[in-house]
Amino acid sequence: IAGDFASLEVIMAETYSDSDGQEYPVWFGLIDARYRTDEVYDLCRRVRNVHPAMGYETKKTPITYVTVDTYAGNGKRLPGGLLRADLHSNYFKTELARRLQGTMGDPGSWNLNASADAIYAQHYSAEAIDDATGLWARRGNQPNHLWDCGYMQLAAVKILEDQRVFQRLTAPPERTGPRVSAEGSNALAGRSLNPRAQGR
Repeated sequence: IAGDFASLEVIMAETYSDSDGQEYPVWFGLIDARYRTDEVYDLCRRVRNVHPAMGYETKKTPITYVTVDTYAGNGKRLPGGLLRADLHSNYFKTELARRLQGTMGDPGSWNLNASADAIYAQHYSAEAIDDATGLWARRGNQPNHLWDCGYMQLAAVKILEDQRVFQRLTAPPERTGPRVSAEGSNALAGRSLNPRAQGR
């Protein structure tokens, strides 16, 4: 886990490679904007391949998109604006649990890096479904940060599968006046940008 925003900026700028020497630049990532919201927004303005997201226990759809044009703390205008992904956390956590039950290597199975340790397991077992509500809930004070990262990774996959949304998220910020807030993917129609051409 990145210890601070500076470390995260280094991670997002890195190019990774596999045992065959194939390189993998980081094109896209989500960061939880529920906490330290304005700092997250500023990070996403600086690092254009990381994007804000917020989880909600109940939603009508797995993901909706909200244009953010003001800071949460003081209401001041957010230059250029940001597109935030609001996620149905219960939906994605249930899907992540289902994938973890599969056999490694099967289509759709959830595979972890070999470095995953007991701390990783602790985070991944930090929540269970509450029979009374049907919602995922923490077991006491057990840390769950990596579990949250896992469900947001699934959400990122879904976003990447929708090229219209991916292209909208990776577009350069608008330099005109404040944007009008909007929710729903209809606001994304007709926008196009090749992510490979993005300056980092």
